[in-house]
Amino acid sequence: MISVIVPLHPVEDRRELLEAKLRALEGQGELEVVLVGSTPHPYAFLDAYKPPYPLRTIHDPQAGSAGHKRNRGAAAAKGEHLIFSDDDVVPEPGWLEAFRQAFAREAAVYLGGFRFREGHAWKPALRFGRVGFNNVNGVALGMPRALFERVGGFAEWLEGYGGEDLEFGYRLARAGIPLRYLPQAQARHLGPTPARDLLKARQAGAQAARIARYHKDPKLALELGVHPAQLVLKMTTLPWMKGLLGYTGDYELAYAWGAWETRYDPPPSGQQA
Repeated sequence: MISVIVPLHPVEDRRELLEAKLRALEGQGELEVVLVGSTPHPYAFLDAYKPPYPLRTIHDPQAGSAGHKRNRGAAAAKGEHLIFSDDDVVPEPGWLEAFRQAFAREAAVYLGGFRFREGHAWKPALRFGRVGFNNVNGVALGMPRALFERVGGFAEWLEGYGGEDLEFGYRLARAGIPLRYLPQAQARHLGPTPARDLLKARQAGAQAARIARYHKDPKLALELGVHPAQLVLKMTTLPWMKGLLGYTGDYELAYAWGAWETRYDPPPSGQQA
């Protein structure tokens, strides 16, 4: 059986999106769905909804971050294969079957394909023909439970928006676990597009800097664009160059600002890397 684990957003009202997601999973074969929230769920339809698959809702006040919620859901799940998928992602027909066939072919970590609500498709940025760790995301992330447990799950020391999937991908790659793109598993990402949100860009930069410091890996810092030398260059050139780059310049400056602001933060602590 496959367990689909869905972290619930603590603030935004995504009732319609969540309901569309749950109904889209009907008729996709044997599965269970585990919803995890840090506050009591506000969605009254869940009390009356009777899906053709097991559905559980877990309320854990300590599960503040998306990573913590995913870990909590994985611990409660019964499936030998896990798919992590956010509450604003609606699977297309055949989504689960594509994952099921992939799991039968190879024990690997799979990234499903998706389209944003604006219509453009997401595809991983390949390096030397391989999917990089920085493509790992929470839209449709599937794997055998054994691989999830092998790397220790998601980092719970990361708080705030983003970063937990990136950091998880880094540890997967470091452990030599193959990452595969699975375009046959398509979904619609109906929530906000992160790349168009400058506040989220700033938060993403801050998380990237924390991750690089935690792992003490200069190559990782360079990969994420948060090495001290890179930040000095960005902070001195982007303020007057960003107008030439359009929205990309605004995004890169916000990202750099977020990373720059963390330079005096105490070292991250928590689970062992």
